Amino acid sequence: MESMMMRIYSLLLICGLSVMPVAAQGAADIVAADKEMVRAVALMQKGDWVEAHRILQELEFQYRTVDKGVEVFGARYGSLYYNKGLCELKMAQSWVKNKALMKAFKGNGPAIYKAAITSLQKCYSIKNTDKDSGNIYRVKSLLLTGNAQQGLGEFEEAILTYEKFLFEKDDIWDRFNLGDLSTNLAIC
Repeated sequence: MESMMMRIYSLLLICGLSVMPVAAQGAADIVAADKEMVRAVALMQKGDWVEAHRILQELEFQYRTVDKGVEVFGARYGSLYYNKGLCELKMAQSWVKNKALMKAFKGNGPAIYKAAITSLQKCYSIKNTDKDSGNIYRVKSLLLTGNAQQGLGEFEEAILTYEKFLFEKDDIWDRFNLGDLSTNLAIC
């Protein structure tokens, strides 16, 4: 089942990115960024969070600001921040077990959780409009933000974020495991 979900996730990401509008950047740059995003998602599916994060970080650096990325790609640019935040969250959850991860991130668990929160907040900040509803991860980023806040021990913030997710979620697009969320709320 999880493999099927990852295939659907990849298809949505690939399809979403392949129809990105060409704005200020040249078409070749858009295609190159698209290929890098697809490569990062493939690495995420294999559990290579560090390498996927490196690719996403390079793409983020290439466009400098959220506004510049949105100017070039539209609201779909939110997927970069969602995936980057997911990588950071996974890295933070396993950083103690992996010395290479500690070296790669040059920090500690709390720093990685904070980086995840920052990336996920950037995803959430990219609002969908009537003309551009491409940020399909906007509301779901709240769920991961709550996970990162919980990892930091910021339980009150995590509860507020989880509640905001429950209020804003779309039953079709924002699939999640209710049991996991209920457990996380109980822990908080």
